[in-house]
Amino acid sequence: MARPKTYSDQDIIETAMQLVQQKKEVKAWRIREILGRGKLTSIQSDLDRLIADNEINIEVDETEVNNDVVTIDDTLNVDLPVEIFDTFKIVETELSASLLDLLQRLNNEEHKHHNQLTKTRLSQATKALEDAISAKARAETEVIESENRVRLNERINDLIGSNAKLEQGLNNQQIENEKLLDLNAEKLNEINETKAINNNLVNQNNELNKNNLELTTEVKFNNERIAELNESLKDKDSQINNFVQSIK
Repeated sequence: MARPKTYSDQDIIETAMQLVQQKKEVKAWRIREILGRGKLTSIQSDLDRLIADNEINIEVDETEVNNDVVTIDDTLNVDLPVEIFDTFKIVETELSASLLDLLQRLNNEEHKHHNQLTKTRLSQATKALEDAISAKARAETEVIESENRVRLNERINDLIGSNAKLEQGLNNQQIENEKLLDLNAEKLNEINETKAINNNLVNQNNELNKNNLELTTEVKFNNERIAELNESLKDKDSQINNFVQSIK
């Protein structure tokens, strides 16, 4: 039987909106980390369902281009230097269309009026880009670490649950073993009692055999005595008969 959820749909919705307000990508592991409960797979399933039902809107407004950018004439477009274009090609996956447009505008400005100022801005933009790339790399590392931490915590919770089940099974087995030991003790007592009864019966049988032997000996003696008495009686009868005959 499945365990009841430790969170509600409203918890998922509120946490997702919180991430959207923080301009963070809505991910199941982020919701799990904020809530501090629930299984990652269940949260992902519920998140997909709520998004499909339009209960959650994860779209983030595009960031507007900085209003401090100087408006310049777009009619003049000077080709980018090879060095700048090569640098852009290396990090083009990190650049947005607006940043590319900014570099083009700054390059045009350099060739028009504010050479030194534009170089400074270009340097600042390049540094900002490098900082953004570094921040993105750090964020990705933190995301991976956070996601791994969530999965690790979930694994630990699963192991704790498994250990609890094993401990319960061990306790149940110990109870069964104790019952078997008690039953074996009872059987052993019964066996000992039976042995004692058997020994008593053997002793009684030996006593009966002894008494029977004594009785047999006594009967034999009495029979021999009776035989002697019978012989004696016969002699007496013979003597009496002889005496009677002599009288006649």
